[in-house]
Amino acid sequence: MNLKEQLEGLKQSGGTNREITDAMLMLDQTLRDLGSVYTKEALETAKNNSKIIYKAIAEVDKELGKMLILNIDM
Repeated sequence: MNLKEQLEGLKQSGGTNREITDAMLMLDQTLRDLGSVYTKEALETAKNNSKIIYKAIAEVDKELGKMLILNIDM
C-alpha cells in the first residue's frame, strides 16, 4: 500500500479529526525516523513524504495542516 492509499484509508476510517491527524502524524514520525546515519537522498524522500502527509492533514484540519506545511524546514 502506498502512502497516498494509507492516508486515504485514515481519512475514511471514521475516526474523529483529532484521531485521524494523530494517526497521520505518527505515520510521518515513522517515515522520518532515519536513524543517525542517513543519506541526503533519504532525507529528501522523507521530507517529500512529510509534505504529502501535511497536505492530507490540511484536508482534515486546515489550520494544523497549514502550520505544518509552513514550518516543514524548521
